[in-house]
Amino acid sequence: RQSFGYRLSDFRQFDYAALLTRGRRPVSAAVLDVYGGDLAELYLMATCTALQRQGYGTVLVRQLERMLGDAGVRQLLVTVDDDDEASQGLWAARMGFAPLPVCELRRLGGVWAAFGRQAAAGTVFLTRQLRQQQ
Repeated sequence: RQSFGYRLSDFRQFDYAALLTRGRRPVSAAVLDVYGGDLAELYLMATCTALQRQGYGTVLVRQLERMLGDAGVRQLLVTVDDDDEASQGLWAARMGFAPLPVCELRRLGGVWAAFGRQAAAGTVFLTRQLRQQQ
């Protein structure tokens, strides 16, 4: 909790967790859910406070994108609070994510409850297409 600002219990409800280390020291962590073979949602990504703004989060996300793409996942979603414009801008400008079209969110909501109207209230979904291994 001291390093990342989250408790371990905040991570227990997700399908996968990833940890980036520098030597033996944890640097960045992420949790994500995978929905079928097509879609993954990066629900939470955090970097140790003392090491923020040094590119570690970007390294972790890019590695996750490669691994997910190699596994056949075609799209990665990130959720951001609708009033957190700074985070939305960071994901868009620095990481190359774009807003998920409303029609696509409705389609996902019809298939997965996690993307339904009630679950999506107050949230902006950003997306990035993943490269498939040739």
